[in-house]
Amino acid sequence: MKTTIALSFALCFLIASFTAYYGDAGLQLSDIETDIESGSGAHFGRSNVNEFTYMLERDVNASICHWFHFKLENASGQEVTFRIANFDESLFGYNPRTRPVYSYDQENWSFIEDVRITNAFTFKQRFERDTVWIAAATPYKYSELEEYLGSIEGLPYVERESLGSSSDGHRIELLTITDQSIAPEGKQTIWITAGHHSSETSGMWVVKGLIDHVLSDPSLRRRYVWKINPMLNPDGVVEGYTRYDSDGCDLNREWDDGPGMEPEVAQVYEAMREWLDENETDLLADFHCSGSYRPFAIVVPEEYVYPEYGDRLESLLESIQEFTDYDGVERTTTQGTVRVESFDLWGVLSVTLEMSESSVTKEYCMGQGALMARSFDAFLAGES
Repeated sequence: MKTTIALSFALCFLIASFTAYYGDAGLQLSDIETDIESGSGAHFGRSNVNEFTYMLERDVNASICHWFHFKLENASGQEVTFRIANFDESLFGYNPRTRPVYSYDQENWSFIEDVRITNAFTFKQRFERDTVWIAAATPYKYSELEEYLGSIEGLPYVERESLGSSSDGHRIELLTITDQSIAPEGKQTIWITAGHHSSETSGMWVVKGLIDHVLSDPSLRRRYVWKINPMLNPDGVVEGYTRYDSDGCDLNREWDDGPGMEPEVAQVYEAMREWLDENETDLLADFHCSGSYRPFAIVVPEEYVYPEYGDRLESLLESIQEFTDYDGVERTTTQGTVRVESFDLWGVLSVTLEMSESSVTKEYCMGQGALMARSFDAFLAGES
């Protein structure tokens, strides 16, 4: 009898131990959900207890893959390891400072610090609550943008307009922010674009901060007409793509495509052209982000432009570097970009601004947006 009891106790202990390591005590594949807004569509496998390997799904008609965003359930008290199996540094733009983020409420995001980059991208985190969202960087969702624009469109100095629809039926937004009591002829115009590339969320957070600052400063509304397209690629954002839209097109290579332009670019292009038929645009700034350690600007080379334009570019860069952390400069003539084509077509002074996506918070990005608005004001005020 004692022997039977002892054997039963031992068997129960072994079963309990087995379950703790390989059974229901660990998280299951069913606890991971990628079918969420801006979800990445990654393919997950369970390699060990609380260890998951996954393959990132590439953009439509493209080899690029970088973005991931998914929801994890039953995570409280669990230490979980994730490994990206199809990691390729040439496609990712990651660097040793890259840190994914997690959130328990989709509002406050924290960095995952335990990260290893070898032949795979691996990160590990112990979670304190059951439901957690995990992403390559702090998401900036289409629904989030729409809610924000809805909250400000009733202000007397804000005009919100839909230029049309994307391929998947989402709004292509244009904000005009200015003091309506002063005629446009007495002001300068600054045109802002962002969100050509869907995973470059820190660039869109910078523009969110710029908008907030313009809304808070009446002097910037008296002196300028702000034209802002805050998200050119809503389809890519909603679907969780890295760079392209749902048709597999890079929207920031579409600006020289004429009748073949994707609808998102065509609608913004037409709005710019109509404005320029009767007004001037004094500055165009296109916001992105990259895997660089530091924010930087991209402009056309000096030999590509006439001397007066080149001098204005240098003054603009000096003002940006004085006010913000965008302290590097690249000079390229990448055809099809809004930066190059706005100069080629209309002679508009234009700049691409690349925020770092390595360990930057949305609060930092928004702060840089406020400083960027001040730098544009200082530059244009110095010219007048």
